[in-house]
Amino acid sequence: MRRWLCSPGWAALLLSAASFSAQDADEQAMAARPLMVGDLPVGTVTVRVGRGSLSNAAVGVKVEVTLTAPDGTSSKRTEDTKADGRATFSGLPVGAKFHAEVVVDGERLQTASFPIPEQGGARLMLLSSSEGEDRGEEATTNPHVGGHGHGNPAEASVDALAEPLSGHTSDPSVLKVSSSSKLFIDLREDALAVMENLVLENTSDKIFSAGQTGLAIPLPAGANNIGALEGGAHLGMQEGASMFLREAIPPAAAPGIPVQARFGFFVPTTGEGSITLRQPMPLGLDTALIMVPERSHLTLSVPGLQAVAPQADDEGAQLHIFQLAAVPRNGVLTITVSGLPTRGRLGKTVATALVAALLLAVLLGLRRHGVGARSDNGRAKLFAELVEVERARRAAGADDAPLAKRRAELVSAIEAADAATPAGKSG
Repeated sequence: MRRWLCSPGWAALLLSAASFSAQDADEQAMAARPLMVGDLPVGTVTVRVGRGSLSNAAVGVKVEVTLTAPDGTSSKRTEDTKADGRATFSGLPVGAKFHAEVVVDGERLQTASFPIPEQGGARLMLLSSSEGEDRGEEATTNPHVGGHGHGNPAEASVDALAEPLSGHTSDPSVLKVSSSSKLFIDLREDALAVMENLVLENTSDKIFSAGQTGLAIPLPAGANNIGALEGGAHLGMQEGASMFLREAIPPAAAPGIPVQARFGFFVPTTGEGSITLRQPMPLGLDTALIMVPERSHLTLSVPGLQAVAPQADDEGAQLHIFQLAAVPRNGVLTITVSGLPTRGRLGKTVATALVAALLLAVLLGLRRHGVGARSDNGRAKLFAELVEVERARRAAGADDAPLAKRRAELVSAIEAADAATPAGKSG
């Protein structure tokens, strides 16, 4: 089974996902989920704390972190926030789960738990529900942090707060896949690797929740080795080539990092020069960027596809970038990928030719030895089975031991039958 590893191109996709840079994130109120970034060293996490808004930094408060190793052992670290409201934790072990808590003016805030990433670091923000004694009654709760972190909704100004969000909805018609979404397609030895970052936008003023069933995200037919990628929302998998998102999605007007479904899958190549991926899009798609490494020599055919300026990934390799046209709700995103190797077809042709040559050689041998009808019938049965075994070996792989053994037995039986029949003797 293939494992999903972040390639340089995918790392670039993660860092540019949702059009959020580190600076953008710092200027937004933050949910308790981490933002994975590449501008921090590996093993570094920053937690920024504010009173009601990020412009009012909570200085000198203690942020307590619990680190849980893969073996279950835990340890704690504490750092004070600096003048900018940030507490920085460095040298954290990759793979350990990170969880931070802080008490601001008697209010306990905490982050979600997440593993320390193998590449780059992570940023988190926590806001209390008040900006201090003078502003406490004006603040509202931000449900985007799951009841632990708080912040004001979209502000008309620093001093005027919007009305709090009103309730929940399970109606998927309020959702759409925004134009900040991105796809990445690369070529592997016998498959296409497809990675997606779908940014989900809630157009209502309510919190969307799909409940226990989750929000289905269909994948193209034939997708296998499906896996969620770090840095996104929690995803589950079920049979039928679908991912399921069970995380609440706040309104787009609420501050914070948008909910992102990040996952990857493989689609086997068939030996043809091209393959067409058809991915149902029940929520539609505003537009999206699609990235293809130049080294893969793949070409794309998509209705309305437009090329944009290429970019280099974090190792200097060129990425061809295209903008996809919008897909209507309940439509299908159809991408034809060409430039695939056709070695499989050549192997099949050669194998077929070898079987045909073997059949001709046996028939000529029967005629040369003057074999009668009775003897010919026995050899025909053996040879018919031999042909079936050869076909099965091509389908299962030439290294299939049981089929190889049976092939050898059949060849020996045919040779023994020829040796036992005197030349020119009729059956």
